[in-house]
Amino acid sequence: MRHILFCCQVLDKSDPALSFFHEWIKYFSPSFNKVTVIALKTGQVELPAHVAHYSLGKETYAHLFFRRILYTTQLITYAWKTRKDYDTVFVHMNQEYILAAGILWKLMDKKVYLWYNHYSGSWATDIAAKFCTKIFYTSKSAYTARFPHAVQMPVGVNIDDFSVEKNETKRTPVKILFLARISRSKRLHDLIAALAQAQLKRKDWVVRVTGPTISTDDSDYLAECKKQVDDLGLSSRFTFTDGVPFSETPDLYAAHDIFINCSKSGMYDKTIFEAAASGCIVIASSNDFKEEAGDDFFFTYSDSSELSNKINHHLDRSPEAWTEVQQHLKEIAARHSLKHLLEKILKEIF
Repeated sequence: MRHILFCCQVLDKSDPALSFFHEWIKYFSPSFNKVTVIALKTGQVELPAHVAHYSLGKETYAHLFFRRILYTTQLITYAWKTRKDYDTVFVHMNQEYILAAGILWKLMDKKVYLWYNHYSGSWATDIAAKFCTKIFYTSKSAYTARFPHAVQMPVGVNIDDFSVEKNETKRTPVKILFLARISRSKRLHDLIAALAQAQLKRKDWVVRVTGPTISTDDSDYLAECKKQVDDLGLSSRFTFTDGVPFSETPDLYAAHDIFINCSKSGMYDKTIFEAAASGCIVIASSNDFKEEAGDDFFFTYSDSSELSNKINHHLDRSPEAWTEVQQHLKEIAARHSLKHLLEKILKEIF
């Protein structure tokens, strides 16, 4: 019998940043006899009958000073209450779950697996790692790649969702997409600077920036980026829109030609492979992606001049070369499918 507990930040199919995890649960659930999900908050949920889900109450407690105590109390309560419903724990990104309940899970002899893929980590990550049977990561630059019980995984993209029919050749104007949470770590300002330089060579491009702002700092950063666009005289080129639900992203990718990801190596964003599967030309500042796709699709982190040159390089491709590149990237995306991820996870935990 396969009984598993998933712990995550958000379980909500309409969430503009984290709705993909709802799709993960939906895709994974047929492989388990019983599934329990504990999330910091829940929203719109549509999952099979054998999937039970609980919220730690961020929807209610987010404004309270002592909310962390309430979250921890709720987590331990649910972890104990549902103890007979799972023998394996899978924690997605939030090491705090393990810091709070790791001792309890160890006493109950539950196997704990942590998915943590980010370039940053701390002593808290080190402590959480000690309670884990294995740790999963996707980027060789991830903080957790250093641990001896860490296992590299595919990114996990449902390729079928991103096979939307689209014109296989670039359009005029060429449409560029930046899709991510709007935060300083995503470095939207590098793309804006690069496009100001790229404008010198080509005039037929527009860009859409789509993503939510989660914090006050995010909102401040978005305002800075919009001012940067205005100061550079690029307002007619840029469109800014809020984040969209996961269900709308396939059509969004299909409507664009080039996708830019400016994140630091160690994150290996899912959007890179969603865009590639959708037929976009992807340019990213990820060493992992450079290793898989080649130098043509890589620019050095924070180097807007190099990014500008790579954009121009792709804009100068012939329609035939453009189509060949699209197929190359689609083949890479297929190696990171949810199917391959599920197969590897099941192999590692059972």
